[in-house]
Amino acid sequence: MAIDYPSLLASALDFFKTYVLAGLITLIIALLVVSFSIWSSHRRSEYLLRAALRAEIENNMQIAKALGEYARVQITSETTVQPMPRFHDAAYKEYKRAGLLTKLPPKNMEELENLYLYEESVNEAGRRQEDLAFGPSSAYPNAHSLRLQNLQYVIDTAHNVIKPYRERVREMRL
Repeated sequence: MAIDYPSLLASALDFFKTYVLAGLITLIIALLVVSFSIWSSHRRSEYLLRAALRAEIENNMQIAKALGEYARVQITSETTVQPMPRFHDAAYKEYKRAGLLTKLPPKNMEELENLYLYEESVNEAGRRQEDLAFGPSSAYPNAHSLRLQNLQYVIDTAHNVIKPYRERVREMRL
């Protein structure tokens, strides 16, 4: 019994064309579709994070104005029981967690980090101010003078440090 190699080769070639090649092409197309879907989803989430960060920065600039007014009222008038406005940082934390901060040029990354460090410093000063005005620390003999110094720090930082970042951040490409 002789083996007919040409017909065996033709059968193997037909099998390869019918089953393997068609499955391979389908697999490649499916991988391309999934890759494109993941890529577009990732791009959309990056876009949304950038938009949220820009909106948060704009909102924080409005809070900087409100902080100046709040601190001036607190310094010049009777202490009122009113919480101090706080800067927000949720979008920045998500932006940083997503690894987008490291994609910025080093100068922009440093500017953004400094801005949020100053804002956190003012938030902490707000917590101290409220404690000195209404909390347990208000019983200290020098609480009033410490509170006034703290409020002056809030005014100076919000006006002289945070406000100038506004134009630089607007021009920054996030």
